[in-house]
Amino acid sequence: MQMKKTAKRHSVSESHYVEAFHRLFGPGRNGEPGHLSQLRRQAIDSFDRLGFPTRKNEAWKYTNMSAIVRRPLAVADPGAAFGHVRGIEGLQAHVGVFIDGTFSASHSSLDALPPGVVVGSLLDAGPALLEAHLGRQADIHGCPFVALNTAFIRGGAFVSVPEGTVVEAPIHLIHVLTGTGSVLAQPRTLVIAGGGSHLRLVETAEPHLADPSLINSVTEVYVGAGANAARFEIQEPAAYISVVSTIDAYQNGGSHFENNCFTFGGGVVRNNVNMLPDAEHCETRLNGLFVARGRTHVDSHTVVDHARPKCFSAESYRGILDEH
Repeated sequence: MQMKKTAKRHSVSESHYVEAFHRLFGPGRNGEPGHLSQLRRQAIDSFDRLGFPTRKNEAWKYTNMSAIVRRPLAVADPGAAFGHVRGIEGLQAHVGVFIDGTFSASHSSLDALPPGVVVGSLLDAGPALLEAHLGRQADIHGCPFVALNTAFIRGGAFVSVPEGTVVEAPIHLIHVLTGTGSVLAQPRTLVIAGGGSHLRLVETAEPHLADPSLINSVTEVYVGAGANAARFEIQEPAAYISVVSTIDAYQNGGSHFENNCFTFGGGVVRNNVNMLPDAEHCETRLNGLFVARGRTHVDSHTVVDHARPKCFSAESYRGILDEH
């Protein structure tokens, strides 16, 4: 007996993003690396299959995204005007600014970087590096938000630190997000810390958005053998802006990686932290601090996959809660 296969039903918003993808990246688009083109098509197919998560999904049972994803959001290049780049007062850092995914040299301050260190546009990383690292850690087949971000890559941040290089001052990546109306903003970052290198990375978003919007960010980090890398993410969105932030990190032998997330605002905030120590003697530390008030919802979902023996990991999350 043959069974009739029932087609998956999509919500209005899911269909909106699939249609927007085919409109923006349909036949006739040229000039981008073949790996990126193939990756984005795999990603939209995966999103089309998965759809947005509901509380029936085990990994999302404590975070209800339905009110956030119910309404279709604008995905075209925003390009709206904004004021000055705020940054972090008093932080002495190498600063790279990305406006709606496009690297802005005029707003950045990178002249003092050590030789060989690269901070710039993801799309200028080169076909070989993109094929070796982009989309290798971030799971487009299991997480619909990662798939959605990957499908719409049109820029992003790239950081590369050569083997044995020590970057004394932190590298601060500022993602300026603009737009009119309700926007789906999707920052993307790829970081490669070569073997034996030392790196401190700070990531912040500055949303110039006046209407309820969603920031869906993805950061991929490759930590080479013996490297020591630390990342600090600071989230300060207004209460009408929700956030899904995903970091996927791969660690090689004897490396140390530390992820620190500080949440000081937002409506619904979901932080996905996925670590893969894939060789012996890796050390992984995950830290978080969140300050929530009113009806802000903050959910940190962490996974450390100890794929090899003789590794160490530790987590410390603290919250300060007010009102509801």
